[in-house]
Amino acid sequence: EAKGNDAFNAAPVGSGPYKFVSWQKGVSVALSRNDDYWGKKGPFAKAEFRAVPDAATRLANLQAGTTDLAVGLDVDLAAQLKSSATAKPLSVLTERVGYVKLNPNVAPFNDKRVREAVARSIDKEGIVNGLLGGVDKPVAQMVTTSHFGYVDGVEGYAFDPAKAKQLVKEAGAAGKAVTFATAPAFDQRIVQAIAQMIGETGLTVNIEMTDMATYLKRAQSEPAAQPSIAFGRWSCACQDADGVLFPLLHSSSSWSSVSNPEINKLLEDARNTLDEKRRVEDYKTVSTWMAKEAPIVPVYQAAIVYGAAKKLEWQPTANESLFLNRMTWKD
Repeated sequence: EAKGNDAFNAAPVGSGPYKFVSWQKGVSVALSRNDDYWGKKGPFAKAEFRAVPDAATRLANLQAGTTDLAVGLDVDLAAQLKSSATAKPLSVLTERVGYVKLNPNVAPFNDKRVREAVARSIDKEGIVNGLLGGVDKPVAQMVTTSHFGYVDGVEGYAFDPAKAKQLVKEAGAAGKAVTFATAPAFDQRIVQAIAQMIGETGLTVNIEMTDMATYLKRAQSEPAAQPSIAFGRWSCACQDADGVLFPLLHSSSSWSSVSNPEINKLLEDARNTLDEKRRVEDYKTVSTWMAKEAPIVPVYQAAIVYGAAKKLEWQPTANESLFLNRMTWKD
């Protein structure tokens, strides 16, 4: 309190296995081992986190030995490490899921047949293998195996372009124009591929690219004012189904375009009980309902790819955390 928040934030003091040394804003943060730490001592005497925006430069630094761990590589860059004598690729499926959100409050998605048509039009395997290099995973639900509340056996609509086209025609929606909201932070290759697939059902899809602030404002507006279609990627970093399903589906959430009393009650009950069996059953019911009603179409579980020095021993985790005391050197 005596120094104030700004001064403390510029030179924080904690009780963990590492101590703050210095911070060059936008450049790097330096740490040193806290030899007075009460628990297991950190494996490294010093550590430095550097901001390197360009992925190719991160890879080059790793191969040159000036970096020991590089985050956020794509599969093409990581492939270069497979034959490296000094570095290796590491990857893990995260709890982050890419999805398509359909607004059931606006035409034509107020007709369940059209939502089903969109779900059937998306070739998830094609997206994962053709665009994402095969490290990500096609999924049928927003809850992953990394979350408490995941259940086997929840299946979405199978990829069936002919059936999708038939459903759009039956609903009288052929030729209807729909706006597909996206933002620069998302992989536009995926957005464009999905837009093309949906367009093949007979709908006319217009991609609307806005800055992230505009996208988020509209995504959290009143349900009827939310985009008719939007691409998103969701992660709560909590590894519990509540952090995924409640904000996306409960009518009290600004992210939700759904208003269903039964779903609200299931989500509330699961949130407010310690009975794990009951929670799993509630989340199974919610995930099954989502798969059938398709207000959200899960597409893929995202992987994160790292490059690491050969001698660095570390297992990446689904919550994308980087804890130095979970890493070691291998001589």
